Amino acid sequence: MSTYLDLPGTTGHVVGVSFGAQTTGVVVTDLRGREIQHATVSTPDHQEAEDAARWLVDLIAQAAESAQGPLRQIVAAVPGRVRGGTEIFGPTES
Repeated sequence: MSTYLDLPGTTGHVVGVSFGAQTTGVVVTDLRGREIQHATVSTPDHQEAEDAARWLVDLIAQAAESAQGPLRQIVAAVPGRVRGGTEIFGPTES
């Protein structure tokens, strides 16, 4: 016999980020995996890492505005290598 366990939305939320050379995607879910918000936007051409980080933090904050409870975790995926705004697939250079 199984027992159904539910977590209230106020328990918290997680954010997943795919930070790419062309586009960046953000998804916010509650702790049961129910989607709260998602967005895909063009990635600006930041020349400074600090500017890119600030932009990304703002994007995450905007996406998570409708979430309840504390932010529990952020999971991010970034391209391994980018040259001239294009992701380069293949083995890394030494």
